[in-house]
Parts: sequence; C-alpha cells; structure tokens
Amino acid sequence: MKCCICNGEIEKKKDPTTGKVYWDGGENAQPVKDGRCCETCNWGVVIPARMANMQRSRETAQEEAERKCGGCGEMRISCTCDSLKWGGD
Repeated sequence: MKCCICNGEIEKKKDPTTGKVYWDGGENAQPVKDGRCCETCNWGVVIPARMANMQRSRETAQEEAERKCGGCGEMRISCTCDSLKWGGD
C-alpha cells in the first residue's frame, strides 16, 4: 500500500516477539488528505496539522468568548441579560 502523501510504501507493523504482521493499513491521513499515510508522514505532516487545527479552534473559541453583548456590554461568556444582541450574529 502506498502513502497518499509521499507515495512511499506504508510500513507493515510486526509483533516484536513473533515477527508476525499485525497491521498493514497505515495511518489516517486526515486532515491533510483522504486516505492512509506512512508513519513518517503521520508524525511529520499529519500530527502537526492536527495540532495546528486544535490551536486555531482554541483561538476561535477564545475570540467568541470575548465578544461583548450589545444589550449589557458584558463579555458574552458571562452575560446573563438574555438580550440576544450579539455583534456580528
């Protein structure tokens, strides 16, 4: 099986005791590509992309929490005025 990122051969994972192959399906290449990737691309490309996506999600959530209510002026995360006057909504 070929890696969908580098087109290299996907490694077969073997039991260290018996040498028997227990997995030859590669790694999930999402969010970089649809398909399966080799271990090198998983650690060097896919996991860093996932970490970057998580960081962007956190930043977006923080920005959302810091938006101010148009009714009372409180930060959205702590507003209890029920005015539903959120800027940009």
